[in-house]
Amino acid sequence: MRHYFKNDWIKFVAGWAIVFAVRLIPFRVPNIEPLTAVQMPFAKRFGWAGGFLFGFLSIVFFDAVTSGIGVWTWVTAFAFGALGTGAGFFFGRRPPTRKNFLVYAVLGTIFQSVRSSGDSRSQRRFPDKSRSRSITSRETPHSPFF
Repeated sequence: MRHYFKNDWIKFVAGWAIVFAVRLIPFRVPNIEPLTAVQMPFAKRFGWAGGFLFGFLSIVFFDAVTSGIGVWTWVTAFAFGALGTGAGFFFGRRPPTRKNFLVYAVLGTIFQSVRSSGDSRSQRRFPDKSRSRSITSRETPHSPFF
């Protein structure tokens, strides 16, 4: 991580807390994911490793507290970690403008849709008994940004 983490670790933890709190809101609109909205600027500030850790650990901590750790925890955590890594590289030499955030959001959405399109096949091979497997949450591609 960049040297910023030494001074800005409180912002990093506050970002996790905000994302965690928003994700706990019951009856919120499906597929509205605050994690990546916070992750992109953090990846710009903290680099690719900070982006990976933010996404990966956000999923692991949330699942540990709410539903328990299962196979899909790791699949999802690595996917969001990869989005954070990509954001770190994408914003490494680009200014943090609305256009650049929009471009990365579209690229990340495509990545997430491609990644999740194979979930139903994988889920039959590796069922996770600790999670509900509703068709809307696991078997349809969705966007992490919208």
